[in-house]
Amino acid sequence: MVLSQSDAAAALSDIHAAADQSRAYTHYRHASSHLLLWGTLWLVSGVVSDIAPQSAGSAWMVADTIGAIGSVMIGRSMARKDSDRVTAARRTSRVLTSMAAYVVFAVAAMVLMHPTSAAQATTFFALLIGALYVGVGVWIGIRYVIIGSAVAALSAAIYWLHLPHASAMISIVGGGSLLIGGFWMRRA
Repeated sequence: MVLSQSDAAAALSDIHAAADQSRAYTHYRHASSHLLLWGTLWLVSGVVSDIAPQSAGSAWMVADTIGAIGSVMIGRSMARKDSDRVTAARRTSRVLTSMAAYVVFAVAAMVLMHPTSAAQATTFFALLIGALYVGVGVWIGIRYVIIGSAVAALSAAIYWLHLPHASAMISIVGGGSLLIGGFWMRRA
């Protein structure tokens, strides 16, 4: 049987689409542990900060430290599955570089913007995280876009409605969205 040029092009297109979907699903499964970790930390830290505002700084510092160490451990665990040590080292380097860029940006933004309330600061970070997820989703897969959009939209709505305990509510929505997204991605 001889394939026409259009049949061959269609078959190649189907192969590329299947490969793209396979890469996205593999990435989803790898990323799910990060979402579950950070979703839990965000939710817990936000609620602790609302219940005990005097401990907010410490709560977030502990959460960020646990999250950074946990992210490196998750990255290394995934890297061990790679048979190529260069790929493993590259993955660890990317996790650390991404975290460093985020920290530098976040600190600079807080210094420059001087938020006047916990709700403003929490909303800023929720919008930033939402935008990062949407940006990643444009390149990797729609699930990131959905998670990022949910985090940003729900957080902005809570802030604009001036709801009581807005900071805690944003943390619950943001952390909850990451947790739901993590379980959703794990099923990919």
